[in-house]
Amino acid sequence: MPPGADSATVLAATPWIEVAFWDTALTAIGFLWLGSFLTYLKEGRGWRYSLRLMGGMAVSAAAAALLTGGWRHASIAACLLGLCAAAFAVRFPRGQWLSLVSFMLGINVIALAFFPIEWASGLMLEKAWMPTTIVAGIWMLLAAGLGLREIAGIRLARVFLALIFLNIWQAIAILALHRLGLISKFAMTALFYA
Repeated sequence: MPPGADSATVLAATPWIEVAFWDTALTAIGFLWLGSFLTYLKEGRGWRYSLRLMGGMAVSAAAAALLTGGWRHASIAACLLGLCAAAFAVRFPRGQWLSLVSFMLGINVIALAFFPIEWASGLMLEKAWMPTTIVAGIWMLLAAGLGLREIAGIRLARVFLALIFLNIWQAIAILALHRLGLISKFAMTALFYA
């Protein structure tokens, strides 16, 4: 413990350390998933085929896990399925990884710039918080979509589908890790709002 820090201060910081750890881990895994989804959608035979295949994988794994052992087994299946989804990442062009990671980190820095504006609007006028958050989210989606379209060399609709898959997988991963007892309820809530 640092000099002058009491145990209450250290305990108060502990949940945020957990949030920071899991946010960093899920961001790193998210890059693998994003590269995987972009590769899959670039090589796939159309977005309907891709949607059916990914949806079928997720539903069948969750249903089988629920039938054989409940939520804990479903969480394990979701984590394993998430790792399988990242398998296509090895086929993402090596020269484009740096562009992908640096671009997405840059987008997140801009999102951090929006964060004080969102909360300030909520503090000044409660009804302004939701519209400000929606505008920031739409701007982030459009900026990410247009940038990733140039990096991956695929159509904008497929890029948006990859971003949707990424958000779904991150939500599934957070819920699965919470069900497995690896993420506290506090951290899960913070990660969903982040």
